[in-house]
Amino acid sequence: MFAKLLSDKSLGLFTPKPLLEPDSAQWICHQFAWLHQQFNPAHPLAQAELVLPNNDFFPGRADSHQGMAELLLERVKHYAGLSHWPTELVNLRTPSATAVTHQPQSHQQPVEVPSETTLPVPFDPAQVNDPQAMIVSLLQGLTHPLLLQKPSPDILQPGQWPLLVELLGIYLGFGVPITNSAFAFAGGCGSCASRAAQRQAYLSQDEALFGLVIFCELKGIAAKTATTPLKPHLKPFYKRARQQLLAMEEFQPLQQQTVG
Repeated sequence: MFAKLLSDKSLGLFTPKPLLEPDSAQWICHQFAWLHQQFNPAHPLAQAELVLPNNDFFPGRADSHQGMAELLLERVKHYAGLSHWPTELVNLRTPSATAVTHQPQSHQQPVEVPSETTLPVPFDPAQVNDPQAMIVSLLQGLTHPLLLQKPSPDILQPGQWPLLVELLGIYLGFGVPITNSAFAFAGGCGSCASRAAQRQAYLSQDEALFGLVIFCELKGIAAKTATTPLKPHLKPFYKRARQQLLAMEEFQPLQQQTVG
């Protein structure tokens, strides 16, 4: 019986199951190529860093929720290449912040962010104990208006705009915190987790992880570097995503586009 199983390797019995459905993987590859075409001149992929959620990338301490958010926002702006954007934090827990959400629900008319305009960036102090969720929430407040400056891709379907906003964050180097905070299970013990601290996620964990793999492969970043800061349950899926990506016909032209 075991000999028969060995002889059946060609049938794919020992081939890891792809992480994503083919359509989803192809869509992410196509959108990543579009992002590179649109943003590489101002935000070169070659200069993007793999931003890790640690003290090396986010140093400093603060004695208030507002202060912590300010520290994180300045670092996020730096790694996203948006340090020149004037911003103002808006606490979502205050009544005056109800109109300032920057939730990437849909594509609107292209907008400019002139140097004399201050961009309001919402933050939720409930995320203070989950820095990765806060980092990504602050990032969304930047990537949404950044993406609005570009025309909507032809292949973008209704409802997919928020996915592209998060994928832009991965293109800018934030794939690890985006993947780690894509889903947070709030169990039955109210003292263990808080739904209020979760961020609004649009890409699933698997989709975000696949985007992270694309970024790392294009940048030549070793799998160990990317998987070490991932949540433990995500680490085994990185290899599956990488094997699926490298077998895709869509990946070679993306490599040529970004390397060339």
